[in-house]
Amino acid sequence: MTTSSVRACSVFALLLVLWCAAFARNRVWQNEIGLWEDTVKKSPSNSRALGSLGRACASEGLVDRARSLFDRAVEVDAGNPLAYNNRGNFLYGLGELEPALNDYARAIALDPFYATAYYNRGIVHAALKRYSRAYEDYTTAVLLDPLNSRAYMNLANLLDEAGQPDRALENYGRAIALDPAAADIYYNRSVTYAKTGRSEQARSDLRKACELGNMNACRSLKGSALPHN
Repeated sequence: MTTSSVRACSVFALLLVLWCAAFARNRVWQNEIGLWEDTVKKSPSNSRALGSLGRACASEGLVDRARSLFDRAVEVDAGNPLAYNNRGNFLYGLGELEPALNDYARAIALDPFYATAYYNRGIVHAALKRYSRAYEDYTTAVLLDPLNSRAYMNLANLLDEAGQPDRALENYGRAIALDPAAADIYYNRSVTYAKTGRSEQARSDLRKACELGNMNACRSLKGSALPHN
């Protein structure tokens, strides 16, 4: 066999090995669960990987397994605020609101500048009708993260319900400036405009919300009545 033939065979063999390795990797990564299972197998104390696998399992309805993974993520890295925040999100999704609040509180205790944890805790407080606490958390969230459009929207929703439409409109405006493609913000602002007798502004927001795919806005435009809470 000539030198060139040997070299060609060697290159072919190397390519075959690489192809087989890539094929095996693609089989592992064919879904998100498989990807994170592979990572957790290699790094069983990686709290981020455990949390990611927990989210993947939760999205597939594997609730018990997801719960175990979120618990493990906290156990292996008890000083990681992200692990508590992730478990809080999971518990909130299950409707376990008080345990979720506890996890968000732990995340904040570990990192007092963790804007996302304040935002998430505000959502739970609002779900429990603890509006003053929700207001405090949303306010802190936007102070720590002025780019969180959803926190501004939720803050505006609370202010509207509290009978402070002008402050609500101010915060809706901030939310829209940050996320001009968010249909629900326009729709919510249209409600506040309608409640304060600003019909033209309300209809303008409804048209924009409808263009962006908000079906409630589209239905309101077809009818004669403006939206209301």
